[in-house]
Amino acid sequence: MGVGTRAIKVIIAKTSLDGHWRGVAVVSAALRDAGMEVIYAGVLPPEQLVEAAIQEDVDVVGLNIGGRYGVVERTLALLHEKSTSEVLVVAGGTVPDDDIPRLKELGIAGVFPPGSSTANIVEFINTHVATIKKEGAPQMTERLFSDEERTELGKRTVDLIQEAIDAGELEKAKGLSRRMYKEFLGMHDLYRDWIAATLSLIGRKYGDEALDEALAEGVAAWIMPLVEQYDKASLRRRVEMMAGGLRGHLQPMTIEEDDEKVTVMLNPCGSGARLLRDGFYEPPHSFLKVAKAQQMTYGREDFPVYCAHCAYQALVPRRFGANPPFILEPACKLGEEPCRFVMSKKDGAQTSPK
Repeated sequence: MGVGTRAIKVIIAKTSLDGHWRGVAVVSAALRDAGMEVIYAGVLPPEQLVEAAIQEDVDVVGLNIGGRYGVVERTLALLHEKSTSEVLVVAGGTVPDDDIPRLKELGIAGVFPPGSSTANIVEFINTHVATIKKEGAPQMTERLFSDEERTELGKRTVDLIQEAIDAGELEKAKGLSRRMYKEFLGMHDLYRDWIAATLSLIGRKYGDEALDEALAEGVAAWIMPLVEQYDKASLRRRVEMMAGGLRGHLQPMTIEEDDEKVTVMLNPCGSGARLLRDGFYEPPHSFLKVAKAQQMTYGREDFPVYCAHCAYQALVPRRFGANPPFILEPACKLGEEPCRFVMSKKDGAQTSPK
């Protein structure tokens, strides 16, 4: 279990309440003096001992046995079943010489009856743990992947989907489509969380004025080129562009139309609403909520900092003397209801938030 160059970690346990504790104490002290980390677990049943060994990521399990070989056999079986890497098992205690071969057949690497030298025990553990680590570590000449596997790993999932479709492997293509969704959502959420954490830091450390500046500068980088594109497009094309952009949030979308406007809704919003629903404004993430009601918060108090960027989609174009390409109407209950992206059918009707 152990990795790297950290000290060898040993867990020692007794298999019975036989009253013999002195040998355990002497061996534990000798191992600690040799630089090992020693955990004394007392008397534990095999299930609890193996669980503790795995949780503590030990290199060695030391058993003080008193003839209860069934317990030893059960412990070894559980280690073999549940441990993800090799662990050295040694034993000591009142062990008749005739029983030592049997214990080694069960899987005990070293058996140390009363009178064994602690120096020999230390040397045995050091030598065998080093061997296990060396044998378990990948060698520089080993190859983890074949040439074909590496080529496959390097391909874009969309290319693999197209290859599967061309080959008539539709079920494989469906599976790859689901994989691509997860890949995109993972990257989407990474950047979402990164932005929310950065805005939280700015707001807490430098205040609302700096937060306003950061949001305005950041939104301007993408909203102003978008304004230019929208200005050249028909309303129908604008709605298509809006839908295409929002599909990048990878959430269900609804589009409504009446005589006055077209309204686009994500439910849930792929970023702001999911942050709220998933508790990112609570510990341990504790993203910032802007306390003061102001333009960036649509006049609301305790407004989620990530959602504040939405106001700038209208504020920034107005600051540059342009009409916003759409208006976002925030939900009355953020995180519970969808926000609404509204595109008026009347030219120049988009207005900034109050």
